[in-house]
Amino acid sequence: MLKTHRIFRGASADLKFPLLYSGVAQPIEGWKFWFTAKLLPNDADAAALLAKTTDNGGIVAHDATNARVLIEPADTKTKAIGRYYYDIEAQSPSGRREPLEHGYLYIDPEMTSA
Repeated sequence: MLKTHRIFRGASADLKFPLLYSGVAQPIEGWKFWFTAKLLPNDADAAALLAKTTDNGGIVAHDATNARVLIEPADTKTKAIGRYYYDIEAQSPSGRREPLEHGYLYIDPEMTSA
């Protein structure tokens, strides 16, 4: 099932993703995460609208079982308003890599330009 997240262009946003295995929350300590948002699913990773990872500091632990993707105002300030495709993947400490979630990321127009 596709999920939907909406953020305002040029604003901060925190997206939280639970690490579930067979529907049970799992501890995220030692896991790596990748979040990618693209105009089209088949676009090259180099052309991604957003690319956040645990390695680049864009994804951090929210709590023991949830990863948090940090979106800063500069990440979307100059991006086109519209619908993008995203996914988030996780890699276990043993190296097993698996998708956690995918869906649509909408960048909505900001109402106030303060």
